[in-house]
Order: sequence, then structure tokens, then C-alpha cells
Amino acid sequence: DEDLGRRVVVERGLAWRTIKAQWSQIKLDLDRGIPVPLGIVTVASAKASDLGHNHQVLCYGYDVAGPEYTVRVYDPNSGQRDDVAITFDASAPGRRTLFSHTLRIGVPVRGFFRTAYTPGSPPAA
Repeated sequence: DEDLGRRVVVERGLAWRTIKAQWSQIKLDLDRGIPVPLGIVTVASAKASDLGHNHQVLCYGYDVAGPEYTVRVYDPNSGQRDDVAITFDASAPGRRTLFSHTLRIGVPVRGFFRTAYTPGSPPAA
């Protein structure tokens, strides 16, 4: 694949990268009480114009029941609701993984990743 003039090597699928590479970093921050902004991947496309179909949420917690993880998120499309989540089974990340969700986006979630964020003060009124 070519991405902005650089060669990108994809060795694993999106589910593997979400569960094995991203989740451990996300979990570390959550365990320290730090909310984590997540990029939600909904499309598989080489067209840059399709990036707008993806979504972003703020992860603030998680629950574990055996191999199943429920990631608690604030979804700006859902207002003040606190029952919004993404659930996945982490037992076989090398296989197709279903990310069920209650996000208000109307499309399936293929995976997610931690996004860069630097806190700042709001502007003076």
C-alpha cells in the first residue's frame, strides 16, 4: 500500500491491531484514570475522502467478563447518555472479530485506535 508517498506494510488485520496493539495502551490510561479519545474505524477504503465516514468518541471505562470486553464511551452523537459502549471478544484477535456497539452512527464498527490528544484550557468568555 502507498500512503502519502510512504510504503505502509499491513501485517495483521484491523481486529488484531485493535485488540493486541491498541487495547493494552488504552487500558493503561483508563487504569490510571485518564480518558482516551478513540478513532472508530467503520470503512475499509483506500480513498482519503472516505475517512469522513469514520467516527471519534471518548473512552472513559471498561468492563471485562471472561474474554468479552465492554468499552464505555462518550459519543457526541448520543448526548448525555451513559449507556453507550463497544463490546468485543478478545479471545481470537487473528480471526474476524465482531465489535457490537450502541454508538449512534448507523454502521458497523470494524475496530478502533487511540488518537493523540493534548488537553487545553477553554478560551476565556
